[in-house]
Amino acid sequence: MVAAYAQAVASEQAGPTRNRRVFRQRGPVAMAVLFGVVAAFLLVSVVSAWDTDPEPAFLAWVLFAIVGIWALFVRPAVVLQQRGVRLCNIVRDVEIPWPLVQEVDHRWNVKVWSGDRAYTAWAISSKAPRPSARAQLLGLTPGRPDPPRPADGPAAPRGVNASVVAEAIRATRWEYEDAVERGDLAPELDPQVRVGWVPVSLVLLGATLVAALLLTVA
Repeated sequence: MVAAYAQAVASEQAGPTRNRRVFRQRGPVAMAVLFGVVAAFLLVSVVSAWDTDPEPAFLAWVLFAIVGIWALFVRPAVVLQQRGVRLCNIVRDVEIPWPLVQEVDHRWNVKVWSGDRAYTAWAISSKAPRPSARAQLLGLTPGRPDPPRPADGPAAPRGVNASVVAEAIRATRWEYEDAVERGDLAPELDPQVRVGWVPVSLVLLGATLVAALLLTVA
């Protein structure tokens, strides 16, 4: 969990890589770290007391909780790739090639339109990023403009929210179109939106849930 949190924070603040960029929000991943620590403590407690007081049902529920934490808070993400955008949700992924990305909405969550259908990325909400400690010390608020800074100075890091991710999706789509026009990339002959279930999530969630229920009623 801690490694996943570190990866998520790095994914928010780092610039785009050559072919892939991952967006997650700090809040859900931080919650996963907190819940994961509690679940790990419970898991260690159950295992350490197994010789004297085995609790298979409780162990199964703890494992189900760990898998659920990963599926709900860690796995969801928005991934920008060379050929399109991938929306990773709890048990389903959606891959939309750039030629089929028509519009991006960010009123509540990131929503990518392709044709008459919209695909939602539950990983990114529209919550506005909190001002940094430096901004708070300077008396800045989200509704007030930032003070002028030198043109060659580094841009202040922005938090990840639906608006930021929507802008990144649009910019990456434009970069793809420019690359195709320049001949750097070959256009896809038959682009299609691919929607598919994630076997790992389904198997882990289903197996741990069934085991927990069976051991509880046994």
